Amino acid sequence: MLVLEPKNVSAIFGLARVLTLQAFNFGRQLTPEERDQKFSEGRELNLKSKELDPNNPASYSLMALYATTHDDYAGARRASETWLSLEPKNPVAYNYVAAMLVQSGESKRAIELLTYAMSLDSKHPSELVLLGMTRARFINGDIDATIEWAQRTLEANRLLTDSYAYLAIAYALKGNDAKAHEVVEDLRRVDPNFKLTQLRKPLPSSPAAYKEWFEMTYLPAARKAGLPE
Repeated sequence: MLVLEPKNVSAIFGLARVLTLQAFNFGRQLTPEERDQKFSEGRELNLKSKELDPNNPASYSLMALYATTHDDYAGARRASETWLSLEPKNPVAYNYVAAMLVQSGESKRAIELLTYAMSLDSKHPSELVLLGMTRARFINGDIDATIEWAQRTLEANRLLTDSYAYLAIAYALKGNDAKAHEVVEDLRRVDPNFKLTQLRKPLPSSPAAYKEWFEMTYLPAARKAGLPE
């Protein structure tokens, strides 16, 4: 398509989206060079599509993903909030903003946004919004709710590895080590290469309180659950 129509904005953005999501979702299965190349090409194509169509809200979602993986917390939050302001009926945009809020200690606000996001499609809530709620509940310290939302997320998509991790950690914190280890074994079958430090590991530019929470609360609980280092 791009060979025939080099200024086809839909094709440019579509390729940018594919490359960025490949790097973001499957980065652990790529070499660092392959991952960086996909991110770089995706970013260049996204910027090109944005020049041709400045009113495409979804371009900000790719900007947020790139910033999230390239040590730019402020940029990721700015892009996420811009996306939501331009597309306030998109549930996933709420999830992006919520992911930024939990890092800044605003987990209750994140829960409010995610609750509203689910009301936009109550019969078929996005699996990403369900995962976002799992994360927000966990960081808010509500372990029982973490278990409930992690299970709901896995019912929607059995391949979302983060859900297994949060579920295992929640069981471990409840003192149910046997159940935690059972969930970890399920996780290993889904993703043999999973490492606990890959689960929303803070960026150097992330808020200091979030980095402290990750080191002092998350990592010890994850190790207790038996998640692989």
